[in-house]
Amino acid sequence: MAGIFKAYDIRGIAATELSEELAYDVGRSFAIVTKAKGKTLIVGHDMRPTSQPFSHKVIQGLRDEGVDVVDAGLVSTPLFYFAAQKYDGGCMVTASHNPPEYNGFKFVSENLPVSYATGIEDMERLITHGMPPVAADAAKGSLKEQAFLKEFLAFNLKFLKTARKHTIIIDAGNGMGGYTYTKLLPLLETRGITVKQLYFELDGTFPNHEANPLKLETLEDLKKAVKTTEGITLGLALDGDGDRCVFIDEKGEHITSDLTLGLISERLLKERGKGTVVLDLRCSKAVRELV
Repeated sequence: MAGIFKAYDIRGIAATELSEELAYDVGRSFAIVTKAKGKTLIVGHDMRPTSQPFSHKVIQGLRDEGVDVVDAGLVSTPLFYFAAQKYDGGCMVTASHNPPEYNGFKFVSENLPVSYATGIEDMERLITHGMPPVAADAAKGSLKEQAFLKEFLAFNLKFLKTARKHTIIIDAGNGMGGYTYTKLLPLLETRGITVKQLYFELDGTFPNHEANPLKLETLEDLKKAVKTTEGITLGLALDGDGDRCVFIDEKGEHITSDLTLGLISERLLKERGKGTVVLDLRCSKAVRELV
């Protein structure tokens, strides 16, 4: 897995390791490996310059294998996963938190993420050794476009519980969070939450800083904004595809992600009673002790 075929996705340098031809083979091989002919898959993409062209080629490859495709267009990864539950699986074109020169492909099949062990290795074998020709008489799958953002935001708002007003700053890092949160802002305002925006413009070249909030140096602009803006109660930093969120407290201090998990776990366990909490291997012992 030293190349582009990783443990949980296909990822590499867009200009040299990936191509539209590869994206087409990715679509076909995914359809073949998951036996998706006659099924319906969803495809979405982030805001990187090569993401839309790659997405179109993935769709073409899927349809040539007889797969019906729903094109969700521009989506964050959480939005993609939300929409994928309605279908037999799908592909998201994104390089997540990686630097701007990267791009890649994430997969879902039957509501489960596809890993190297559960499909990507087989896709690699097909792509590396040469794809079989498309059957001359093969029926092409259908294609339709559909948006899911409004439904996705309504789903998320069900979990918002606060009895006080807040003013927060969100650093979207020029990633997909700028897309979803722009639509969310007026809905938050009706709940007493005012949002100040930082780097909401979609730009896959990431001109302000790398969109990876796990790198502490990328949080400096947000910390400064929290410290110098009166009345701020919280800061949020998002990654490129919107599936990582790191919090800054009202004093401008970084809250580590394992402590965030601990706080969320504590609240859920109190609300719902006994249950199981899944921990990342990088979490400190504090989370396990709190749980």
